[in-house]
Amino acid sequence: MACCFASHHLEAFRRYRVDVHTIVLCGPSVREAPAPLRTSSMAFMPTFILLGQEQAETVVEALRARIEQGEGLRGVDKISLLLLPLMRRQEPLEAVLARAESVVAVLPELERAQTVGAMAGLAYHDLEEAAVRRLLEVLKMPNLLEQMIADRLTQGIEQGRAEGQAGQREMARSVIRSRFGTVPAVLEERITHLENEDLRALVIQAATAERVEDLL
Repeated sequence: MACCFASHHLEAFRRYRVDVHTIVLCGPSVREAPAPLRTSSMAFMPTFILLGQEQAETVVEALRARIEQGEGLRGVDKISLLLLPLMRRQEPLEAVLARAESVVAVLPELERAQTVGAMAGLAYHDLEEAAVRRLLEVLKMPNLLEQMIADRLTQGIEQGRAEGQAGQREMARSVIRSRFGTVPAVLEERITHLENEDLRALVIQAATAERVEDLL
């Protein structure tokens, strides 16, 4: 495990040329931190945060108690809420997160969307896609992905109106690059010839497709 993190650490330093400190968030299956990686020429000692030592149900009840007592959530409370999927638990993860609904509800709208999105992302390791969608519904965020896409698309439409078809095409390329790394030549040719509604449809498809081949 340490070798894998060391590789990412060195790659980050090579790319950005700044000091890098690796922090690893460990889930419930990790009971103790791995030994540091030591060689004759270097020592790699990341910081391991053992979230599996935290009891998820206890954390939820403590957060709910703060709210019931009229106390606001501190920064550390919001971080604990976000990281619930990585904590040790006695109940199924879906049940634990459903109990956190009242805590999530007090967050400002933007923070709520960001927190629920992060929780759902972390929960993907333990839940089937259908369960994650049920979780978003329970937490009052039934169309989180669709809303994010719609917001981004609205921004693109406004930008496109200002910049014309070129702005909309560049938005399509940007989404495809962020999802799949590059824009294949055949897809670039398609983007060049699409207009208006067809371009907007391609942006939505690119944001949700599992493979770039699905866009060809």
